[in-house]
Amino acid sequence: MTTEQSAIQCVQRAADFIANQLKDDSVPSLDGVARASGLSKYHFHRVYRLATGETCAETITRLRLVRGTDALRNDSSSITEAAMVAGYGSSQAFAKAVKRELANTASGLKKDPERLADTIRILSEPSTPQIHETGPMIRIEVCSLDPFEIMVIRTVDAYPMLNDTYWKLVEAAGDPETIRAVLGIPHRDIASHSDGDFLFDCAISLAAPIGNLPDGICKRAVAAGEYLIVRHTGLDELLPKTLDALYETVLRSSDIILSDQPCLFHFVDDPEEIDQQHCRTDIYVKVEFNGQEGKSCA
Repeated sequence: MTTEQSAIQCVQRAADFIANQLKDDSVPSLDGVARASGLSKYHFHRVYRLATGETCAETITRLRLVRGTDALRNDSSSITEAAMVAGYGSSQAFAKAVKRELANTASGLKKDPERLADTIRILSEPSTPQIHETGPMIRIEVCSLDPFEIMVIRTVDAYPMLNDTYWKLVEAAGDPETIRAVLGIPHRDIASHSDGDFLFDCAISLAAPIGNLPDGICKRAVAAGEYLIVRHTGLDELLPKTLDALYETVLRSSDIILSDQPCLFHFVDDPEEIDQQHCRTDIYVKVEFNGQEGKSCA
C-alpha cells in the first residue's frame, strides 16, 4: 500500500465523520475531523487538501450548503428552516454564506427551481484531487538530525510578517553570534488555514545552552530522526507550493511514512540583506521508512 492509499483511507474516515456529524445536525470542528481521520494533526489538513482538491473547512461549508439549498426545494420550507437544516444559527448567517459561496441569494434560488437544482448538483459534485502522478521536479535529500533545543515564540494567525517577533528572540538570545539558525514551525496547512486558527512558532537555535528565558518565550526540543529536506528559493508566500510538492512525493511513495511531528522551516537567508526573490528556505519533514517503527494512519 502506498502512503497515498493509506492517506486516502484517513481522508475517507474524515469525510464519513463530517457526513455523520451533519446528519446528526452537528457542525464538526476541524480538530474533531482531524482526530477522526487517524492522521497526525500536523499533516491532516495539507493531506486532505491534496487528496480532495479542497480544504476540510471548504468541504464542511459545501456540504452544509447542500443540505440548506436542498431544503429550499420544499415550497413549505422557509429560509429560516433551511438555515436550521444547514446548521446555521439564523437565516441571516445562512444568507451570508449563500451570498459569499454561491454569489446568489437564498430567496433568489428558492424562486428559481432550475437554478436551485443546478446549484445543488454543482455543490454535490466532488472536487478535483491535487495529487499528480508526476509532480513538479524538486530535489529531495534525506538527513538524520540529532535532537536540539530551540527558543520559541508562538503566534496565532500571524504568518509571514513576523520580523518583530524574531527580533524579540534575537534580543533574548543576547549575543547574535550564538544564533545558529532562524526557524519556523507551522502547526497547520499554510494554504488552507482560516482567520484565527493558524499557529506558527517563530524559533531560533543557539550554539550555546539556552538559559532562563523571559515571559512569552519558551524552550522546546526538535525531535531526532530522519528528515526529508527540500530547498525553496523565492518569496515566503510561495512556500506552500514547494511544501505541497514534497508531500505529493511522500504520498506517492510506498516506503515513506509521515511522522507525528510538524514540519520545520530553516530560513537560510536574511530578507533584509538579500532580495526576497533569492532568499532560500530549507523545509524539513520528519519521516519514518517502512521497516522502522513509526506511526501510520492505515
